[in-house]
Amino acid sequence: MLQTHAHVTRADFALDVECDFYPGEVTAIIGPNGAGKTTLIETVAGLLPPSKSQIVSAGTTLQNDAEGVFVPPHARAAALLRQTPLLFPHLTVFENIAFGPKVARRPRTEIKAETEKWLRALTLEDFRERRPHELSGGQAGRVALARALASRPKILLLDEPTAAFDINVARDFRRLLRHHVSGSEIITIMVTHALEDVAEVADRVVILENGHITESGMALECLQRPRSKFLADFSGTNRVLGASVGDYFDVDGLRLQLRSAAPVGARFAAISPSKVHVGRTGQWEAEVVAVAARGRGYAVTLSRPHGLVAQVSWADFADLPLEIGKKVGVTVNAVDVHAYT
Repeated sequence: MLQTHAHVTRADFALDVECDFYPGEVTAIIGPNGAGKTTLIETVAGLLPPSKSQIVSAGTTLQNDAEGVFVPPHARAAALLRQTPLLFPHLTVFENIAFGPKVARRPRTEIKAETEKWLRALTLEDFRERRPHELSGGQAGRVALARALASRPKILLLDEPTAAFDINVARDFRRLLRHHVSGSEIITIMVTHALEDVAEVADRVVILENGHITESGMALECLQRPRSKFLADFSGTNRVLGASVGDYFDVDGLRLQLRSAAPVGARFAAISPSKVHVGRTGQWEAEVVAVAARGRGYAVTLSRPHGLVAQVSWADFADLPLEIGKKVGVTVNAVDVHAYT
């Protein structure tokens, strides 16, 4: 386990975070720009000057400013991958991957075996003699991941690893990352702005806002039942604030039927936009407030409950009067309303 107590002050920004990370799990760090995400992983990596931080990995203190302990970056068994692969331009793919084992002074036969292992694992055998300028962005990203894993890190840090990839390359990278770190002894911390990274790779999620953790938990549960406005916006889930009364949820003067009695004290309800049905008639009437293209259709924002979003297909959009200011009927089935505390 990695115990992180980071208190970092940089100019007019302060990061104050206490969080634990676990081997074999991927923790996604998300939040708005300037929230402190990169500052957090750079503190764990040892790249920032000590500033009232305490970091303990598997019982070994990496940093404790009060006691004057600071393990330098190269001795932390941590690998950091940036958005740009940063491969050594003068080395081949094979030599880039072999770099970590060489620095660790492993036997020559072990270096070769480890390098061959990751060439195969990330399907890079055909590129072994190429240099970075001869690779595509996706190939370079896989080489950077192979180089990091070949160094046998205890901590793998990723700063927006898929941001520079196209859709298909990003999907392949996420699949490879998940396959090789899930269930391993590696502690993986990933900063991202991509919902797909969280949904497809992460076990846990931590939301940072203005230097503080505002929400955390298991990734899929948090995405489906967001408590913070940021996470609701990030996940595209409707998060409505109201009050539960038995098997109803009251919001904006509406009584939304629940499948069963809500938990005691439930104040939030989560509704997927795809489960909000709009038509000429419905359970209640609302006005169209905004329309925006999203995915394979349109996100239609409604006036009641305030800010509720419906995901409407292209075909349905063309068939309905969904211009701004128009009145529509809205229906949400009880099975699709999830109330929580």
